[in-house]
Amino acid sequence: MAKKTQNVVAEEVKAEPVVTEEVKPEDVKAEEVKPEDVKAEPAKAKTEKVAKFTKKQFVTSRKFAKHKDLVNALLDDKKTYSIKEVEDVINNFLFKKK
Repeated sequence: MAKKTQNVVAEEVKAEPVVTEEVKPEDVKAEEVKPEDVKAEPAKAKTEKVAKFTKKQFVTSRKFAKHKDLVNALLDDKKTYSIKEVEDVINNFLFKKK
């Protein structure tokens, strides 16, 4: 005889927000900021980390499956490339003016 299994449904936890004090829109006043009060910060150079991959990883990837032979021929074995760099190499090869 087969045992019946019961589906256990977790009860939802309903939490109500805790209000410490009510603030009305008319109670909130915007402060006036003068141009001389604002200090200009020097521009910081963005240093974003970009993922780099080897030629072998690009050859075996699904994203570049259509251009597998191009990737294999155009990329260097000893270098690493970002996805944008590989796309640029392929586009430059395919669409360069003759």
